[in-house]
Amino acid sequence: MKFTTERRVIHQVKIDPKISAPKISASTSNTLGRSVSAETVRKVLRKADYNDRVARKKPLIGKRNRVNRLKFAKEHILKPQQFWNEVIFSDERKFNIFGSDGRRMVWRKPNTSYPPKTHNSYCEARRWVGDGLGVYGCVGVGKLVFIDGIMHKMAYLNILQNNLKESAVKLGLGSNFIFQQDNDPKHTAFVVKEWLLYHCRYQLNTPPQSPDLNVIENLWSHL
Repeated sequence: MKFTTERRVIHQVKIDPKISAPKISASTSNTLGRSVSAETVRKVLRKADYNDRVARKKPLIGKRNRVNRLKFAKEHILKPQQFWNEVIFSDERKFNIFGSDGRRMVWRKPNTSYPPKTHNSYCEARRWVGDGLGVYGCVGVGKLVFIDGIMHKMAYLNILQNNLKESAVKLGLGSNFIFQQDNDPKHTAFVVKEWLLYHCRYQLNTPPQSPDLNVIENLWSHL
């Protein structure tokens, strides 16, 4: 393969790590005036030590929440394994039939998840967009609840009332569990907080803008 072809392929990935091999193929073929297949593009990139990986999600973290995250880490770093065994990590997730507003693939070299001075090799964590199937579940695994339409505070409260304690029993925790949820407005609504006060003895309060502290995210990423 000609050096100009390899240089052109690598140059495009450096500019946009999220570009696909077929797009690089089309662009390179058009620019150089000769056919360059998508498979050839992949071989060039792998030879240069680039691999296609799932883009890491980087939460949009404000200065105050950075302080809160560090405080949370210091308070929990010495917690025993038994403590974490009793935590019910919960979250909702949407799965798209067409397209994606979550999982993205990028070309990057080893140990370059968040390269300096670039925002192209990770995806910023954002709210749901578009159509898809919504579910609510917890790690362990507990009950999986399908969400019909947009989940508001009363719908969320209904999910907790009908599924939280049952999931705890299913996980062998009984009433001695620690419930974790994020800081979504419907999760922190007064009616939800009031119900949890009387029906959930312990809660793990994670800082805002911290989806990476919820281990269920690792499960969702495989689905």
